[in-house]
Amino acid sequence: MFTPKDFKNLSTELKEKQNVFKCGEGALSRTSISRLYYYIFLECREIINDKLNDRNKIIFASEDCKKKHHYIVQVILYRLAKATKNENISFLSNILNEFREIRNDADYNLEIDITFEDYNVLIDFKEEIENCVEELKNIPKNKFNRIFDRLSDKCK
Repeated sequence: MFTPKDFKNLSTELKEKQNVFKCGEGALSRTSISRLYYYIFLECREIINDKLNDRNKIIFASEDCKKKHHYIVQVILYRLAKATKNENISFLSNILNEFREIRNDADYNLEIDITFEDYNVLIDFKEEIENCVEELKNIPKNKFNRIFDRLSDKCK
């Protein structure tokens, strides 16, 4: 079964085995950055989904809401950080936002030179991010649901 960690592993494999692939570093580094972002994003999204009550899970899983998951996950993390005054969740919110910008550049901006040096900057935060993701799991469900209740109109 697929897990978000598979994306993290793929991003590492692409970097470590560059010489196996018949394409340039740009394609590999861009793909590695993209997969690393999706690893973090999907980990956060799945935790959020697990914390939601049944009513909110249905809304979160709706097609309209799925189209906005990147935005909604970001807002939930931001608001959780404020509500809990948790610096680690604030860091997670900020780093996810920064990673998304870098991922967007890697995926869409062909004018920018993206290399494994860019990937290395991101991977330096991996352990800290993983600790923050673990901390996210410890936040009570009611906090997630209170925040999502105020956001659910964005899913329409």
